[in-house]
Amino acid sequence: MSASLCKDCGRPMLWVRTENGKAMPLDVMPFTNGNVVMVGTLGVRDSTPVVHVLTNADRAEGTYDGRQLFVMHRATCGKDVQMEQQGLL
Repeated sequence: MSASLCKDCGRPMLWVRTENGKAMPLDVMPFTNGNVVMVGTLGVRDSTPVVHVLTNADRAEGTYDGRQLFVMHRATCGKDVQMEQQGLL
């Protein structure tokens, strides 16, 4: 797993890949109301986590009940939240 600090807020982030291969930073700590679940790794030699972003159908079906959920760092980053409130994102 690749962890780094956010250059804007200084909080730790975990870099993962979506099932489509897109890089995504997550908050390191699980989040009760998160919408991202880890589903595996890229492979034997690459331990980068692969994640699935939950849909409403996933939640309704309970497919990932009991699993740790995470949230994209952008949702909690002080800079991004402030820019969103100002209509800049």
